Amino acid sequence: MLMIGALWKALGLPVDGLIEAVKKRFASKPALLALDIALIQHGYLLNDAVIQKEEIKNSREKIVSVTPAEAGVYQGLGMD
Repeated sequence: MLMIGALWKALGLPVDGLIEAVKKRFASKPALLALDIALIQHGYLLNDAVIQKEEIKNSREKIVSVTPAEAGVYQGLGMD
């Protein structure tokens, strides 16, 4: 259910419909129902955390990936 929640978020779907479907499907198993809903919600929120982490990682790579000048050539340092 954790991965289903994450997939639901990745697809851009609202979690409310998924939770209602799970409630209907597992209505006869209340102990599982509570766990399944908690896992869906956690997976849905976890996807946001992973996406934000990737955005930060990608922005760091853009900052760090500077193409160096040719060996022995110093530009803009007053050493031309």
